[in-house]
Amino acid sequence: MPRLPLFQPPQSLWARESILAGVLIALAAVLAPIAHSLGGRAGLGAEWLGLGVCLPAFAIALAVSHWSRDSGQPLAGLLLAMGFRTGVPLLLLMLLHLRGGLDSDGLLYYALTFYFVALALETWLSLPRSVPSSAKIV
Repeated sequence: MPRLPLFQPPQSLWARESILAGVLIALAAVLAPIAHSLGGRAGLGAEWLGLGVCLPAFAIALAVSHWSRDSGQPLAGLLLAMGFRTGVPLLLLMLLHLRGGLDSDGLLYYALTFYFVALALETWLSLPRSVPSSAKIV
C-alpha cells in the first residue's frame, strides 16, 4: 500500500491562496520588530514593501498553476507561473532600483526573505492533492 505524505495541500484554490497569504503575513509580523529596530519606520516600510512585491506575484503564480493543472496543460502553466513568480518581483525591484529606493532600509533583504519562503510554500501548494494510481511509491 502506498504511503502518502503526512501534510498534503488543500484542494481548493481559495484555501491555498489563504495559506500563502497567511504565512507571508505572519512572517512579516515576526520580522516587524527586527525591521523597526534596524531602520525605524522606514525599515517597517521596506519590510512591507518587500511583502507587497512578492505576495501578489506568488498568488498569481499559484492560481495559474492551479488552473493549468485542471485544464490539462501543466507545462504551459508551469512556464507561465514561473514567469509571474520570478518576473514580477524582479521587474518591481528593478523599477525601485532605478528610482533609487532599493539601496536603503534593507528592502532587497526583506524581498529576498519573502521570496524564498514564498517559493518553498508555493511549490508545496502547487503539488497535486493525490498521487496518481499509476505512480509507484516505495
